[in-house]
Amino acid sequence: MPKFSKSERNPYKNDIEPEITIRDKAPKELRWFIVEQSKNAGLSSDELRSIICETLLKRPDSNNWSNGNIYNENVNLLDQAEWYQVYDVIEAISEKILPKFRPKEYLFFEKKLNDYFIDCGIGWKLVNGKLECRNPEALEQTIKTSIEDLKKDEKLTSSNQLHEALKCLSRRPVPNNVGAIFHSFNALEGVVREFSGGSTSALGTMLKNNKEIFPIQLGEAITKLYAFANNEGARHGKENVVPKLEEAQLVVGICATLSTYLINKNIKL
Repeated sequence: MPKFSKSERNPYKNDIEPEITIRDKAPKELRWFIVEQSKNAGLSSDELRSIICETLLKRPDSNNWSNGNIYNENVNLLDQAEWYQVYDVIEAISEKILPKFRPKEYLFFEKKLNDYFIDCGIGWKLVNGKLECRNPEALEQTIKTSIEDLKKDEKLTSSNQLHEALKCLSRRPVPNNVGAIFHSFNALEGVVREFSGGSTSALGTMLKNNKEIFPIQLGEAITKLYAFANNEGARHGKENVVPKLEEAQLVVGICATLSTYLINKNIKL
């Protein structure tokens, strides 16, 4: 079983995480780190080579048979891979060590990778064997809280829509920003529908006909945000109009916050 260091057993954490500066890259140090932590999690060099070659569609070098040579081959293979393929390899490794009979090894691997992502400002996180887009810390907490609140309030459809929005942000090599905005508004629409008597109208119409749902100024701002999403092609797919990642993250965060607001408002009524 892999062992955590003393500092990891008694971690000291800064209040503020380093800024996310890397998302569509895989630094050379990360590629080496993957090989090292796979070994520490219990994978042999030969096992790792099989995973890497299968993922990258490469043929193993038959001239390499010693552990040291295979280790170097693994490093070289990852050094030559496209950035998004490196993250594909991480998921493939996770699938290998994720089975129930190796949970401790997987948790070790997951923690090592996630700590590295945070320390190096890399915008990804490993969750249950899959890589998800790691958003700015405040946004991460906002979305997490909203999904949990929606589940507790038995609004599973809206909760699933927010989760789908996260999956869209996590798509590689190009995030699906349009899909993220689409699903986040669907999540908010589902919550608003409960406050509008189960109306089957679109979100914009429900807000117009039920102005008491939000304070007037806030309702107007949401209506404008909804119009922005439609005008930018996020809801109806305009040609050559693709929202930026930062815009998609903003909309997802706002929709998550508003969904939580409505749930709390309903509880207090």
